[in-house]
Amino acid sequence: MSSPRLPLTRIDSTADPALGQRVRQLESQGALMHHAPSAADGDDEPQLALCATAQGLELRLLDGPADLSRAHPLRIDFGRLDISSPAARSSRHPLFRALGIPADRAIGCVVDATAGLGEDSWLMASRGFQVIALERHPVVAAMLEDSLARASINHPDIAARISVICLDSASWLAARAEQRPIHALLLDPMYPDHGRRKALPGKEMRILRMLVGDDDDAADLLRAALSCPVGRTIVKRPVHAPKLIPSPPADWTIRSQRVRYDVYRQRTGAAAG
Repeated sequence: MSSPRLPLTRIDSTADPALGQRVRQLESQGALMHHAPSAADGDDEPQLALCATAQGLELRLLDGPADLSRAHPLRIDFGRLDISSPAARSSRHPLFRALGIPADRAIGCVVDATAGLGEDSWLMASRGFQVIALERHPVVAAMLEDSLARASINHPDIAARISVICLDSASWLAARAEQRPIHALLLDPMYPDHGRRKALPGKEMRILRMLVGDDDDAADLLRAALSCPVGRTIVKRPVHAPKLIPSPPADWTIRSQRVRYDVYRQRTGAAAG
């Protein structure tokens, strides 16, 4: 992961006191630091603020690319995600096809190894999976926990199926006790920004990238996952993106208009190249 750009912090008077305390805790743990813009930063250095507000934790862009100047604050809101339409619940949904939901409905545990904004975690939990959402950046993990707490008011059953863990996925895989079988592991690394304007991701993802940087170790994480006893490992990529690793080949691939899922079955004792 590239070195993160650490945000300024702000606590609104309207914020829940517990939320303000969470921001101060992150600051005391070194996850945040105050940084005043200076001439040395350059005009293209984005300035982010982590804000505790009445609506929850959010990232605000104070200074950055001109085309993002009117971007809304980045706040994780599971309530806005579609989980009830026929398309969202269909077994033909590309993610559900990649997961291989058992015909007997005995849905197990999945690991979202790069949870990010948590949309896939929420979708999988809405389908009945127990989800372990791993997020190594403490600011993003705190935003996930905040959104999960808010979503539990209207969707307590779905929220209860998600456990957010602030930890590097490779460390979690190395330390995991073999007590609980894992049906699948989903890996959705940040896709490198090559500067092609037509290929720029959405504003939310661009703001997130400013905070967390690129997932430069994604290939190593895939190799680690393939060496673990996981039923299947799923890599989510833009449809035309190259494979994360040259070998072994994926056992099968599921494509939608914009996204591709490369699915690897468990390879006991196999070495990924």
